[in-house]
Amino acid sequence: MVTGLRLNPRRGLHDCNFDTLLMGNRIIRNWKHMKLSLTKKIYLSIASLIILAVCMVQINGGDHIRLITCTSNLKQIGLALKMYAEANNTYFPNKPGRQGFEMLRAGGYLENVKMYTCPGEDDCIPDGTDLSTASVSYMYVPGLKMTDPPTTAIARDKEFRHASYLIYNIQIRFTDIGIRRVNLFPIRHGNVLYLDGSAIETRNHEWAEIISKNNFTY
Repeated sequence: MVTGLRLNPRRGLHDCNFDTLLMGNRIIRNWKHMKLSLTKKIYLSIASLIILAVCMVQINGGDHIRLITCTSNLKQIGLALKMYAEANNTYFPNKPGRQGFEMLRAGGYLENVKMYTCPGEDDCIPDGTDLSTASVSYMYVPGLKMTDPPTTAIARDKEFRHASYLIYNIQIRFTDIGIRRVNLFPIRHGNVLYLDGSAIETRNHEWAEIISKNNFTY
């Protein structure tokens, strides 16, 4: 059992205090009063590290699933954009942001409104909703056509919402038995859709560069 894990995605570095390990506070307090050999303390600390590893898998695993689903959504949007362009003289929807996505929905190219919402969003778009005023999770670059370079970005996550965490510092004190402090560093993730139909996970500085070079609209 691990408690006291605090993660705030809006902060930079994260301090996580693991005050309860294995069987809870009571057992930890009992261990402190027991005369344990150094070998047993090492074994207990190793067990704490194993629990920490499981905890990190749980933390990162859930968002990784959302990231994959979000990537799949953008690929579906990419297919709809391609079908639209093939039917409109190679031009993609010429309206900005959500209005461009509404042209896809209203035109029957991608009517499933769930495809326009990231699984990390709390808001759900009801079926048949006009996307031009809905809580769409993605941004769009209008005015492009199929003959533009395939590496051109055409849509992306509205926000840099996904994150995974890396451990960069662990303090272990054998006198207290277990892990007393863990520092985590967040790695931000966002998805970008390109004209060739690929939706690619993008991180940190690459994200800022893509935003600065493309006219994404909402």
